[in-house]
Amino acid sequence: MVPENSNEELRVGVIGASGWANVSHLPALAGTEGLRVTAVSTSREESAREVAERWNVPAWHTGAAELAKREDVDLITVSVKAPLHRSVIEEVVAAGKPVLVEWPMGTSAAEAALLAELFESSGTPGFVGLQATVHPVLVELGRRVAAGELGTVVSVVFRSSRANNEPLPSSWAYTLRAENGAGMLEILGGHGISALLTALGIDLANAPLPIGGLVKQVKHEFLGEDGTTIHSTSPDTAAGVLELESGVASLSFVTGDTAPSTEITIVGTAGRAYAKTLTAPDLRLNQPQMAEWTAEIAGERIDSPESHLPLTARNLSRLYEALRRGDPAVPRAADAVALHRVLDGLRAATSRA
Repeated sequence: MVPENSNEELRVGVIGASGWANVSHLPALAGTEGLRVTAVSTSREESAREVAERWNVPAWHTGAAELAKREDVDLITVSVKAPLHRSVIEEVVAAGKPVLVEWPMGTSAAEAALLAELFESSGTPGFVGLQATVHPVLVELGRRVAAGELGTVVSVVFRSSRANNEPLPSSWAYTLRAENGAGMLEILGGHGISALLTALGIDLANAPLPIGGLVKQVKHEFLGEDGTTIHSTSPDTAAGVLELESGVASLSFVTGDTAPSTEITIVGTAGRAYAKTLTAPDLRLNQPQMAEWTAEIAGERIDSPESHLPLTARNLSRLYEALRRGDPAVPRAADAVALHRVLDGLRAATSRA
């Protein structure tokens, strides 16, 4: 449990605090009762100081290990770029404190398995930022589907898309290189499939492997913010089929949609259920891990609760709250490995085709 008493304040140290964490993790932690940031770390003193001052954090560091050793840190959040996850985790795991690492956990299923083994062998609890899995709409829908309200699930259709991010900030260019493991398939695919499994009431550890699929790259060049051309080697379109216990689920993912959204249709022998993301003004935020959701089952709507937090922080706030309560449903390292293997299954199906 993090911390040992669920009524206690959860004190968090954030590594990589000047990037994505600055608009997601930090506002989530600062705006949620029972959560507190006690230290931040970045690779540069200037940015570490700036982040600490902005969020009124009492301590800053330029080294991950220094932050991990602090006595006032209960949980370590790793929010660096995906290719750096392994080195940072290896550096902080010696502190023996729970670690929350952003998805994707590794750049590949093999690296994710190595990290899961490291967490296991060191006795360090490893959690993964698959925050759609704690969205209350998806959790409630999954509970009711698993309870049999739709009868036997026979067919599921899942479609997810994200916007074109051009002109692309230079800090995002690394996501266009397939070897970095942070492209459309990993981000949209991983978060999307975790959202789908939550809506079906299926544990990530039991994620079904694809029985068919296709991963494809359509767009090879992107415009950078500085006007330069950025070459891509990462897929931007994918489709697949999962064999469920009682039926099948078809999947599709795409980058470059002018009206990005995620939609789920679940057909059972006793009824249907639907879930979809709500449209945000900033199209880049219309992704399953960040968006709010609405759903309908047996003619009854399930709506997202009100929140004062920015959209980028809401699901992370819920994830940290679940960690503070000791909720066993928070995704762990082994769940991340299972999800990485689903994505590998889509790639393997493409190779066979």
